[in-house]
Amino acid sequence: DDRVTSVCLSQSAARHLRKVRQGGLDYPLMEQWLEGLLSSRGSDLYRVKGVLHVAYADHKFICHAVHTIFTGSFAEPWAPGEPRVSKLVFIGKGLDEDELAASFNRCLWTPALLTKRAKALRFKIDDEVEFFDGNNWVDATVTNIMVRAEDMPPGLVAPYEVHMDKDPPGFVTWADVDDDSEIRRKGGGGSEEGGHEGSGHGHGSASGHSHGGGHGGGGGHSHRHIGAHGQGRALPEPQLDEPHAKRLKDS
Repeated sequence: DDRVTSVCLSQSAARHLRKVRQGGLDYPLMEQWLEGLLSSRGSDLYRVKGVLHVAYADHKFICHAVHTIFTGSFAEPWAPGEPRVSKLVFIGKGLDEDELAASFNRCLWTPALLTKRAKALRFKIDDEVEFFDGNNWVDATVTNIMVRAEDMPPGLVAPYEVHMDKDPPGFVTWADVDDDSEIRRKGGGGSEEGGHEGSGHGHGSASGHSHGGGHGGGGGHSHRHIGAHGQGRALPEPQLDEPHAKRLKDS
């Protein structure tokens, strides 16, 4: 089908017209979906524009694409009481609304997704590890898993919270990714300096994708005090708009 059509995916549409489910988008899944879509269908996509609600982000994610050229960043915050809903418009050839809606829905954050990621982690609380602090590998201890704090980049749920042995008790930082480039088993070896590649999520690519406000890695970690060393917390839940929160409570 070579006809140029438009598809609007809106979480605020009337229920009988809405094909997408409500809730916040998982940031990593959203990135993978949009990049994959532009890579595979970029020549057919004349324009993509949207305002997206990302789980664990108090700011709107604004995105725009023309063919494979994509820009996206967190912009103004959601206003108090403003419904946190996503709206994404596609203009192009051969668009399948049902397929786009289904792929959007697969990017939604769910408690099961967070639990699945927690179970897949290589380390557990109290494991002794080596952590890259931006300059060197240092001895550290995992103090929590799947954590979220206000001073983290929007949309990020860090796989590990760690206490570096060189820091005073109670001071922690986090690992952005569960990867040997940032956190590894104690005695894992490798060069103490140099040759370390950053592991942040914000990036650009040869296809013209560009993300602003992404997750920083490497030396950009922030320290914060949590009190007792090794204190664990329950898995976090993202903020929902009131109608959606009520539906979950009543279901």
